[in-house]
Amino acid sequence: MPTAAPRVLVADDEDDIRARVGPAVRRAGCEPAAVATP
Repeated sequence: MPTAAPRVLVADDEDDIRARVGPAVRRAGCEPAAVATP
């Protein structure tokens, strides 16, 4: 059984990441958590 290639998210900054990931997280029935910055 072949495995799917990993999906790569390309984002310029934290706001871009939130815009791309947030809707998918909500569709999955979860609530996005705050992202800790190092």
